[in-house]
Amino acid sequence: PEDPATGSGCGCLAAYILEHQVLGEGPVQVRAEQGVEMGRPSLLRLSAEHVNGEITVGVGGAVVPTARGVLY
Repeated sequence: PEDPATGSGCGCLAAYILEHQVLGEGPVQVRAEQGVEMGRPSLLRLSAEHVNGEITVGVGGAVVPTARGVLY
């Protein structure tokens, strides 16, 4: 099965939106909805901004645990 929400992909999207000024100049703050059709709706908060010549990205949201385990 696929991930209902993919933070790594959405973080890249936020950086792209900033770098190519898709929403204009300046910091980016957007929300991404994923997983609706698979019955696991997810909402991610994305941000991106230039800091000291570098792109800084933030990805946030809440989760509902679906599995637990221990990695060794």
